[in-house]
Amino acid sequence: MSKNATDLTPPSAPSARARGLSDPPVVAGRRAIPARRPATSVRLAREAQQQRLWYFGLFGVIGLSVLALLGGALWQYVIYPAQPVATVNNQAIRTDTFNRYQKFQQALLNNQSNQLLQEQAQLQANTKNAAANTQILQQLQQQQQTVSGNLQNVPAYTLSQMEQALELQQAAGKTGTQATPAQLDAQMTTLKKQAGYNSLISSTGVQDADVRTYFATPAVVQQNVTKHYQGTVLATQPQAKARHILVAAKDKALADNLATAIKSNNGATFGALAQRYSIDNGGVAPTPPTTTKGQTAQQKQQALTQYKQQLAQYKQGQKQTSAFNGGWLRDPSQPFVANQPSWLTSQTQFVPEVLNAILAMKPNEVRVVKSQYGYHVIQVTARGAHTLSKTERNTLLQQNGQKGYQTWFQTATDPAKNKISPSNPYAQFPAATPAGQ
Repeated sequence: MSKNATDLTPPSAPSARARGLSDPPVVAGRRAIPARRPATSVRLAREAQQQRLWYFGLFGVIGLSVLALLGGALWQYVIYPAQPVATVNNQAIRTDTFNRYQKFQQALLNNQSNQLLQEQAQLQANTKNAAANTQILQQLQQQQQTVSGNLQNVPAYTLSQMEQALELQQAAGKTGTQATPAQLDAQMTTLKKQAGYNSLISSTGVQDADVRTYFATPAVVQQNVTKHYQGTVLATQPQAKARHILVAAKDKALADNLATAIKSNNGATFGALAQRYSIDNGGVAPTPPTTTKGQTAQQKQQALTQYKQQLAQYKQGQKQTSAFNGGWLRDPSQPFVANQPSWLTSQTQFVPEVLNAILAMKPNEVRVVKSQYGYHVIQVTARGAHTLSKTERNTLLQQNGQKGYQTWFQTATDPAKNKISPSNPYAQFPAATPAGQ
């Protein structure tokens, strides 16, 4: 075959068919026309592409799921625990610490409640000393009510205690009475020696750092502040003997007239005036029982018996009042002696306004002093000096320290002086909020 313009096959090259290949593309005007791909190849290519897209989608879903899990774990274990549940003057209380400390406080409250119930049961079983135990039993019942109220809203109670702990720490730093590391170490050692401490820690999950900050620190601060305000107590204290006539707050004119009369006769008629006018006479006598319709004879007898007992107690108490004992005032801690005064000192548990006046007055001086009970016409009859024993001196130091701490505490926790956010734990956690939230 002779060459023509369209024959580009080299002479020495075998034909495609001779090499076992399919027919070469037909060349027309130097533009190759591709051969049609078999249907099977097209289908396989399409399936491969779909498979690749499916894998891409699957890996995308898996990736998003992993990211979501990582984000959730990051929030749950890193971000959320570090969120402040409240701040006290910009000092944060972390959520994880708050949640742990709730369990600790709930356990403490339960222990307190059980102990109070046991003590009440023991007192109630002691029928021989029922009268003497009445006041103690009432105090225990009041404490029980307080603890029960706190158990009804553990989250709010816990947060209020944590906020208060931070307030005390911050205020102590301003007065140089903050807890030192050595004091906290000693306090924690003491706590760990107490029975049940380790089981309390393990059962609640609270950490030593939590207990150190919110439980041990306030206790140490109280000790430091109390000692700070003890001041000094002189070894010798003034003492005095005095008598008074108490009249109602509406009878100021009567008090002034009595004071004038006592001054004019140098107290010669003090006892008689006290018995006549003083309302420090045991109070109002019990009222006799009245008969009501339908009351049985047994009920009448019970009411009469009760009245006689009350009247006997009233008369017995009346015999020891100042009005029936020359108006003499006595230290309630001292044995009673009819018509005799006792020395009054700064340790005497007495009406503050009256005691302060007595210890400042001169012998035979007469003053009219007002208290919550009315007007007191007071006359001091003797003054002296009392040398304190070691026990008495320590008692006075403790009293000074406790009084100073109470005043400091009110200032340290004053809402107007502290920025707490949110401001009210009991609004932040309503009563229905379960513990651990």
